[in-house]
Amino acid sequence: MASQLNFNHLHYFHVVAREGSLRAAADRLHVTQPTISEQVRTLESVLGTELFDRRGGRLQLNESGRALLRETETMFAAGERIEQRFLGAPGTEPRELLRVAVSSSVSRSFSAGYLMPLLDDEDVTVRLHVGEHDRVIHSLASWEVDLALTSEPLPPQAEPGIHCERLATRPILAVVGPNADFAEGSLEEALAVTPVYAYLAGSQRRMELDTWMVGRGLSPRVYAETNDLPLMIEATSRGNCLAFLPEPSVEGPLERGEVRRLAEVGISAEAYVLYHSQETPARVSGAVRRLRS
Repeated sequence: MASQLNFNHLHYFHVVAREGSLRAAADRLHVTQPTISEQVRTLESVLGTELFDRRGGRLQLNESGRALLRETETMFAAGERIEQRFLGAPGTEPRELLRVAVSSSVSRSFSAGYLMPLLDDEDVTVRLHVGEHDRVIHSLASWEVDLALTSEPLPPQAEPGIHCERLATRPILAVVGPNADFAEGSLEEALAVTPVYAYLAGSQRRMELDTWMVGRGLSPRVYAETNDLPLMIEATSRGNCLAFLPEPSVEGPLERGEVRRLAEVGISAEAYVLYHSQETPARVSGAVRRLRS
């Protein structure tokens, strides 16, 4: 099987997956769409599985395609770094590429405050990815990104060789919609009649909040589950539910009157930076120093 794999086939697949269509991939590679389609079909034949769902002339990665893309991301990231360093414009000093992944459970305002100093570094180009916690950890473990910002700590035994450092701690607030008929401090009364937009089962914050509520004899009805903070805020502002959100994520909505503060619970939201503890390039160690400050 290894001798049948062709580097060009993998590269064509990678570009199609990244660009999202045969036409865009053909423009980038300066070849015809039938050429790319043939290369992808040949790769699927060699691997014995389809990589895309083809609907109405559109391509969408299926489970096998997503798994292969994770591998090719690692393969071709090295090539991009080589091009950047050795094939840049003559007479110019190439900028270092810093690949950062942010867990979707980290509030945008919170992460933006930490990322702005990295974006202001004139010697580094920041490539930012946002995804679910597990996907972010996988990206870091497979060297697809250089460092990650998450809302959950990483147990040392989970991914050997990855260092986890806490950056900050902020309170979690219970918030309701602007028209909810509850006075500030009446959390138990609100939970008795208002469903909660909960975090995904198994997440660190979900377990902490469940433990906190069980300890107080509370068992609210779950409206839905997500780690997407903007979606939680939107649903809460419409009066559909109550949500427990990190203070930085609701500072703006509170000021604009989109949600109301109900209570501060005895749980904190934390932000962590994760990076490889060995073979850390200067751009990464420099970025970590900026995050700490």
